[in-house]
Amino acid sequence: MADRPPVVPAVTGRRIAIAAAVIVVVLLLRSIDSVDASWFPRCPLADWTGLLCPGCGSTRALHALANGNFAAALAFNPLLTVGGPLLMLWLIWRRWQGKPSASTTLPTIIVTVMVAYFIARNLPGPTQRWLAPREFTSSPKASPSPVDSGPVDVERNETQ
Repeated sequence: MADRPPVVPAVTGRRIAIAAAVIVVVLLLRSIDSVDASWFPRCPLADWTGLLCPGCGSTRALHALANGNFAAALAFNPLLTVGGPLLMLWLIWRRWQGKPSASTTLPTIIVTVMVAYFIARNLPGPTQRWLAPREFTSSPKASPSPVDSGPVDVERNETQ
């Protein structure tokens, strides 16, 4: 019996479309700053309750990552900045081992981490200062974090 050549996944139209969509999204995130663009949707949970959901700061973090600013991305949403790549690496590793990419415990782990992150970033104290999205400037006179300065009027971006 002759050895079979390794199986190479075919480049399909679907894979090309996904790659093109990823490139377009990265280019958009690079060029459009969600802080300056008033038409970007705001978080309804934060607007209605003042609580920060696990996704608050994600668009700004993705914009910072697309522009190569890891520190700013970490300041805007540490869960996305650290957890997103770790999840992708884990899924790639499982696929490389020939296991299904998603196990039955994966959704439970993701929900548990997101709930813990939601609670930690909304509790007063050091966890809120570390996990709440904040303005990131490179100037030495950086604006204080809303968490450190009291309530913030989100419409005017001013501390009350």
